[in-house]
Amino acid sequence: MKSDRQKKILELVREREICTQAELTRYLQDAGFEVTQATVSRDIHELKLTKTAATDGNFKYTFTAAPDDLHMPRLHRVFKDGFVSADYAGNMVVIRTLTGMANAVCAAFDAMDFSEVYISLQQGTIDGQENPYDLIVANKLYEPQKYITETNHVLHNLTMIMSKVRYDSFPADLQAIIKRTIEEALKYGRVVADRRIESRKQIVLDYGCEINLMSPELRQAILDRIGPVEERIRRDVGNDLVDMYKRVTAQAEREVAEGK
Repeated sequence: MKSDRQKKILELVREREICTQAELTRYLQDAGFEVTQATVSRDIHELKLTKTAATDGNFKYTFTAAPDDLHMPRLHRVFKDGFVSADYAGNMVVIRTLTGMANAVCAAFDAMDFSEVYISLQQGTIDGQENPYDLIVANKLYEPQKYITETNHVLHNLTMIMSKVRYDSFPADLQAIIKRTIEEALKYGRVVADRRIESRKQIVLDYGCEINLMSPELRQAILDRIGPVEERIRRDVGNDLVDMYKRVTAQAEREVAEGK
């Protein structure tokens, strides 16, 4: 029965680190449930399973008893209110909305639960997704995709945080040891992270999914277009924080180029 199956799913995600729908499907089949991945996908959606970091660096399914997001019913109402008609053009569905309501109606589609991304890519409901390689591989999103484009638009920062009061309480020689240790740990962390990403990329390539790199010209064109966005962020958070972020990014890019 559905209730027994979903009860078993909750038991499994509490007891094990299950990172993909395929894994969860196998565990259910081993437990005597005749299920397909499509059925498991629906169960994940109904149970509101989310993803959190696992011990091996992947992302595992987790159950939280949080209530439904309050904005979802509102988005559904917006879709109903803004919808006018739908026409078919080959394999595409063209939706007409009230004037000025197209973006709001699109938001209802964009609010899709992450558990629905795989099957939506498979069916062509969505054209693409934007996620790091860890999530792409953990959820096998490379299977229904032919291409992945590396935009390199997110700063991959590793941060170690310590109480300044505590740090200042140590003598200078111990402070120097702490600082040196942190610098060495961060360098090692970058190496480990880079190796992990390369291993994930190899999984994608071995499956037959093509990875494309952005040309310098396209990257610069995108940077030129987001100028107004940066100005808005500066107004919201201040120049000091934005300038510091850009300095850290530039330093990281130099270190990568120098192989540090």
